[in-house]
Amino acid sequence: MSRALQPLVDRHAAWVLTVAVALATVVAVQDVWQTKRQQRLAEHARALQLAWDAAAVSFQDGAEEAFFGTLSQPHVVDLMLQANLMDGRARDLVRGRLYRLLWPYFESLHRRFASQLHFHLASGESLLRLYLPELSGQGQERPLVMRLLRERRTLQGFEVGTTVVGLRTIFPLWRGDEFVGGVEVVMSGEALVERIRNFLGGSRDLAVVVSREAAWERLAPEARKDLAPSLVHRDFVTLSSGGGTQFPELWVSVAEDPRLQSALVQGEVWTMEGWWNGKAFGIVLMPVPDATGQHVGFVLEAVPDPVLERLSQEVVLAIGVILVGAASILVLVWRLHQSRARVAAEAQSLAEANDKLQRAEAHSRMLAAAVEQTPVAVWVADSEQRILFANAAFGRLVGGPPSSLIGQDIGRLGGQIRDVTWKLEQIVTEGQPWSGEIRRVRGDGTPCWLQATISPVRDPSGRVGRVVGVEEDISLRKEMEVQLRRAVEFQTVLLETLPVAVAVVDVATREVEQANQELAKLLGLPLKSIVGQDCRNTLCPGALSCPLALGGMDVQAAQAEHTWRRPDGSSVEVLHTARRIWVLGEEKYVECFVDISERKAAARALADANAKLRQAMERARALAAAAESASQAKGRFLATMSHEIRTPLHAVLGMLHLALQTPLSPKQQDYLTKAQQAAQSLL
Repeated sequence: MSRALQPLVDRHAAWVLTVAVALATVVAVQDVWQTKRQQRLAEHARALQLAWDAAAVSFQDGAEEAFFGTLSQPHVVDLMLQANLMDGRARDLVRGRLYRLLWPYFESLHRRFASQLHFHLASGESLLRLYLPELSGQGQERPLVMRLLRERRTLQGFEVGTTVVGLRTIFPLWRGDEFVGGVEVVMSGEALVERIRNFLGGSRDLAVVVSREAAWERLAPEARKDLAPSLVHRDFVTLSSGGGTQFPELWVSVAEDPRLQSALVQGEVWTMEGWWNGKAFGIVLMPVPDATGQHVGFVLEAVPDPVLERLSQEVVLAIGVILVGAASILVLVWRLHQSRARVAAEAQSLAEANDKLQRAEAHSRMLAAAVEQTPVAVWVADSEQRILFANAAFGRLVGGPPSSLIGQDIGRLGGQIRDVTWKLEQIVTEGQPWSGEIRRVRGDGTPCWLQATISPVRDPSGRVGRVVGVEEDISLRKEMEVQLRRAVEFQTVLLETLPVAVAVVDVATREVEQANQELAKLLGLPLKSIVGQDCRNTLCPGALSCPLALGGMDVQAAQAEHTWRRPDGSSVEVLHTARRIWVLGEEKYVECFVDISERKAAARALADANAKLRQAMERARALAAAAESASQAKGRFLATMSHEIRTPLHAVLGMLHLALQTPLSPKQQDYLTKAQQAAQSLL
C-alpha cells in the first residue's frame, strides 16, 4: 500500500471493516436464501413431474383396460380387416358399422377419461374418430402414427391432432400375424391438467400451452374454439379450460422475464418465484415431449407458497437486522471519529488563530508604518466627527502634530469646511462612501484643493461607528487644469476666428479631432460630419491626395492641390497644406485649406486669353501673307491684262471714231459715243 493511502486507510479502517463485515454477512444471508429458494422451487418442479408421470401412468392403465377389454375384440379387428380391403362406399359402410358398435362404449369411456378414440388403417390412413366423426379420413401424418407403422408396438406421447390436443396411447391391431391398423386412445390436455390438479391438490393454477404454429397447422377449425392466446408468450396458445387464467396478472408479470422467454424457446424446465397481490408463488415451466422426444408444449404451474413468502420475509428481516447493526456500529464509529475530528479541528483552529493573529499583528504594524510614511493625509473619526487618528501627512496639512489633533472636530480643521461636515453627516446616516474634491486652508494659511475619499466603518451590529478619510493634495493638478483649460479655450478661439479652414488629425487613427467653421463652410458640410470621421473620407478625396502621404514618412510639411465635390453638387478647388506636430507625445497633422477657385479661374481665363491672342496673331500673319500674295498676283494680272487689252482697245477706239464720222441717227450717235467713253476709261 502506498504511503499516500496509508493515513486514509488508518483514519477510516473502522468504517471500512464494519461495511465489509456487513456486506459479507448480507451476501452470505442472500446466498443461503437463494439456496433454500431454489430447493423449494425444485420441489415444485419434481412434484409437477411426478404428478404428470402419475397421470400418464393412470391414463396408460385406463387405455390398456379399454384396449384389451373391448377395442381389440375379434369383431372389432374383423371390421378393421374389412376396411383395409375396401374403399369408397364399401369402406364408409364398414366405418358406420364400427361407429355404431363402439359409440355406447366411447360415451362411458369419455365420462371416465378418454376424449377421443381414433382408428387407423394399416396404411396409417384415418378410418374413424368417435369424437367429431365427420372429420374421419382427414388429418396429417403424425409422429406417433408413423412410429406405430414402423415399430408396430404400443406407444405413448403428447401430440396436437386434428381434433384434440392431448396425451395419446396407440395400440397395434393384429389379425393373427397380419397387422390391420391401430387404435388411438386420447386424453385431452384439459382432462390431463384436471387429473394432475387432483393428484397435487391445493389452490394452484395449471395450464397447458402449445405452439401456435402447430395448433393452427394441425387442428381443424372446429377444434380451435377451445384455444386462447397465451399470457406468457405470443407464439403459444393455451387450452382454455386447462387453467392459466386464475392469476392473469401474475402470468403477465412473469412473462416479462427474459429467462422464461428463453426457456419457452429452448424447451427447458424453468422455475422462478413470482409475486402477486402480496403473495409469493412458485412458478414451474415443464416441457411436454411428443413421441419423438421433441417438445410440443408446456405445462405451466403457479402455486401460492407460504414457504417462499416466509423465506423472503426472513431474508429481508435478516438483512434489515444486519444493516441496523452495521448502521449502529457506523454511528458509534462516526461519533468517535467526530469527537477526534473536533479535537483535531480545535487544535488546528487554535494554531491557525495564533498564526492569523501573528500575521494580523505584522500586517497591522506594516499598515501603521505605511500610513505614517505615506504622503497622503489619512484620518479616522467617530460618528460625532471627532478625530481618533491622524497621520503625519494630515498633521502637516492642517499645521499641527497628529497627537494634538485627537478629539478635534474634523469639519473645523483647515478653515471650517461646511461641505466636509455635511458629507460626514450624510455618510454616517446613509452608510455609503463618498469621493470628491474639497477645499481646505493649510496650516500656513494658504488655500489648497484636496481629492478626498471618505468611507464608513460599521461595527458588528451594522451601525456606522467610524469614518476613514484619505485626502491627497491636488492643488498643482488644479492649477495645471486651469492652465490647460485656458490653453484649450485660447486654441479653440484661435481656431474658430482664423479666416482659414483648419483641421487637426490624429496620425495613428486618421480621425479628425478638431475643425473650425471655415472648414465646414468650405466643404459644405456640418461640423459634426467632419469631426470624428476618417480624414481620408472627408479631407482628402482619395488616399493619394494627402500631401504628407505623397511625400513619405520623413516629410514634415507638404502641399497639394485638389478639388472637393460638395454635397450640393458644386465643386471647390483648394490648396491643402499639412504639417506634422507632436502633442503630449502623440503625432498629429495640422492641415490648412485655402480656397483657390478664383485664382485658378483667373489663371484659366488668362490662359484662354493668351491662347486666343496667339490664335488672332497667327490668323493676322496668315491674312497678311495672303494679301501680299494677292497683291503680287494682281500686279502680274494687270501687267498681263494691260498689254493684252490695250491693242484691241486701240482698234476699238479707232473703229468707233470712224463710225462717228459717218452719218448716224441721234440714237446711234448716242450709243457709239458712250462706247467710246467706256473704252477710253479702260485705257
